[in-house]
Amino acid sequence: VIWSVSLTGCEKLLEPENDNHLTLDFAKGFPAYAEGIMLRSYAQMPTNNFSYVDVATDNAVSNVKTDNFLRMATGEWSALFTPTSQWSNALSAIQYINKFLTIVNDVPWKPSNPSISDMYVQRYTGEAYAMRAWFEYILLQDVAGLGENGQMLGIPLYTSSIEPGDNFNVPRASFAESVAQIYKDIDKALEYLTMDDFVDINNAASLPAKYATAVPADYN
Repeated sequence: VIWSVSLTGCEKLLEPENDNHLTLDFAKGFPAYAEGIMLRSYAQMPTNNFSYVDVATDNAVSNVKTDNFLRMATGEWSALFTPTSQWSNALSAIQYINKFLTIVNDVPWKPSNPSISDMYVQRYTGEAYAMRAWFEYILLQDVAGLGENGQMLGIPLYTSSIEPGDNFNVPRASFAESVAQIYKDIDKALEYLTMDDFVDINNAASLPAKYATAVPADYN
């Protein structure tokens, strides 16, 4: 009896506790958390910070000896010191976007109004593809160049979420293939995004064609 009780206690002890990490399945049930997965990519846009890049041009000079651009210009720029690199940042953002695309259709964006919920799916899906195209473009700017065989190389193309156990070592596509993928994502975004700007409309006649039967207030 004592052994039985002791063994039961050990089994409970070895069971992992909830460590407060939110899972993808959890996010599916909460629109704010689900949207946050995609918004993470917005936060990673390289223009969303105060990087004084003018000092990397003839427009300005930095007097700060530890300034990364000054360090690059005075001989420290190498494979081990690339402060302007977007490799990790862009690939991370693309992974967040691909994760979001796996759940966007399952999230109860507006349970009380199926029409609004569907419009959220359309909008967020379009945004996700547009953001993926943007980060592919940023990455292409950063790493495109001639390979050892003299062919112009582009970027690794991640068009689906990478899971643990998957092969992360995706070879770089050609430059032409990379550009084609960017345009493919842009075209996909345009299938979902209906206007140049998100603006309120005043009447049903102003609704985009695909939402012609929607209530203007719901669309807004």
